[in-house]
Amino acid sequence: MINDLESIDWASMGHAYGQADDVPQWLNDMASPDAELQERAFSSFYSAAHHQGDVYPCMMASLPFLFAMADDPCTPDRASVVALIASIGREAVEREDPGSICIGPDGEESTAYEDTAALMRGRGQAFVGYARDADSRVRGTAIEGLGLFLDDAERAVAALGARLDSEGRDHGATAGGPDDGRPGAATPGGTGTGEGMVRHPRRRC
Repeated sequence: MINDLESIDWASMGHAYGQADDVPQWLNDMASPDAELQERAFSSFYSAAHHQGDVYPCMMASLPFLFAMADDPCTPDRASVVALIASIGREAVEREDPGSICIGPDGEESTAYEDTAALMRGRGQAFVGYARDADSRVRGTAIEGLGLFLDDAERAVAALGARLDSEGRDHGATAGGPDDGRPGAATPGGTGTGEGMVRHPRRRC
């Protein structure tokens, strides 16, 4: 799917610092095996396309590619991708005001928050899968998505309960054993690239 990036007119969209024609390169670099390129890509995306928690149309256009990366076992840092998706969705859901129009820095009008929130709810099932992922960091970043994006509250509670039961069994099986050097589950929404910070609602997008 990442090969379809050029099929989108990114230059017709904007972010905090101008045209969004740099977004496809950031998305490509997020999937790079080069850790330095990855870090720069996530940092640039958060700084410009997800500036201070804002949600721009280019972010909604990015989501199908981000979900594809999150679902691809070959993606080097899937946990950071899931955390970015969750951050975008959280801001959209918390700030959406049905029927309202957002004005971007360049005067671009959009319904980015409402549209992105709807897209995230439509993909809520993906977070059930992430919460069951073999990678503990992916599981950790998926928790908040269960409550935010699943319309079925009972299903969200059941998925969270199943995850906690699994984590409890894993912990019980390793308690008292030697430290194997593996990091614990990431704090939901936090991977060291800016996600997970407290965002203050703003009306522009």
